[in-house]
Amino acid sequence: MVAVAAGAFFVSAPGQSYSVAAFKGPMRDALGLSETTFASAYTLATLVSGMLLPVVGGLLDRHGASRLLPVLTVLLGAACCGMAGIGGLATLCVGLCCVRSLGQGAMTLSGNWLVAEWFDRRRATATAIAGLGGGLSVLCMPVLNEQIISAAGWRAAWVVLAAGVWLLMLAPSLLAVIDRPEERGLLPDGQSPGEAAAGKSVADAPSVAEDLMPGAATSPPTAVPLAKKTEGPGSKAPSSAAMRISGVLLRPTFWLLLAPVAATGMIVTGLVFHCVSLLGQRGLSSSAALALVSAQAVVTLALTPAAGWVTDRVGPQPVLVAAMACLAAGPLLLLAAQQRLALALYVAVLGAAESVSRTAGVTVWLDYYGRRGQGVVRGWAMAGVIFGAAIGPLPLAVAYDATGGYTPALVAFAAVAAAAGVAVAAAPPVSKASALA
Repeated sequence: MVAVAAGAFFVSAPGQSYSVAAFKGPMRDALGLSETTFASAYTLATLVSGMLLPVVGGLLDRHGASRLLPVLTVLLGAACCGMAGIGGLATLCVGLCCVRSLGQGAMTLSGNWLVAEWFDRRRATATAIAGLGGGLSVLCMPVLNEQIISAAGWRAAWVVLAAGVWLLMLAPSLLAVIDRPEERGLLPDGQSPGEAAAGKSVADAPSVAEDLMPGAATSPPTAVPLAKKTEGPGSKAPSSAAMRISGVLLRPTFWLLLAPVAATGMIVTGLVFHCVSLLGQRGLSSSAALALVSAQAVVTLALTPAAGWVTDRVGPQPVLVAAMACLAAGPLLLLAAQQRLALALYVAVLGAAESVSRTAGVTVWLDYYGRRGQGVVRGWAMAGVIFGAAIGPLPLAVAYDATGGYTPALVAFAAVAAAAGVAVAAAPPVSKASALA
């Protein structure tokens, strides 16, 4: 299941900013669009993707990844083929909406959902390992896209992406996916029924009393036996309708936890989307700028397993606060990026922030709210992240069109990251005692 999730993260590339970044210049020139117009179309697509995620989460809770992933794979490949036929702004908006919603949104949420169903105490570590698929995608796809575009044009490159999605993901999604360990008489992390009955797992227990679903117990955080959350082998998760999502959304903790992951989505998306022009103003060629994106992916890959290990032991809050410090430093370092040391530090701190986003930023929702109806909770959380990502390219585009540079937007990005660090530090802690076992 970890391998399938890693594959889902990898093939989400057509809808990810690091992949679209290579297409932006050639497509914008071919379609006769300004920087702000193209960025606005991308923002619209990202907002549509975010609005659809709670629906996708509900479908995952009801039908599982075994049914949803094959459909998403077919549709994502078809959307890439559609991008190859774009002829103007209207079709660009439709095409970007499709690849963003299916790639960055639904495919990524499905992979995270699957890992969360199979792991409990070591959830962050498993998520980190699966996240290596996304890291490899960041490492490979920008450079690969540029090479294909240079050799055959951007339309042919979209067709190649479609073939890659189908080739890599269709068979695993049809043949290998098992939605929940209970369907095979197993429990998350390989726990025995005796361990679960003894209450050694806390991941299914709501950990913050003020954010419990209405009707749930309001006692202090304690371990809740997994058996009370499932109905035995072959059982399906309760319908998402059984969860009162409003009980989460109306409490402050959800929004305090959302702040750092939404800030990461916004800032990293903006910086990657405009990487060619941002770094071009600092003397780097298009190839060199995309190579730096790949270098950032190397850092993310190297640090992600460690980020998962640390998150499983100290909890998500301290790790997310540290990530926000790195994220705030990134835009400021870019202001001095003519110096090689500043460029190296820029790549390092953004890679560190992304490694935490792939681990603590993903597993924090399960740590606080448990597996029951996790698709809906995480759908809303990921929608917030995507809304942040939708905003990311616009401040930089507007700053460039207005001033010919990016300095005001970069300073604003640093301030947003600092504020997000303060927000997550103010969230109530979650017990991680059993994760140390």
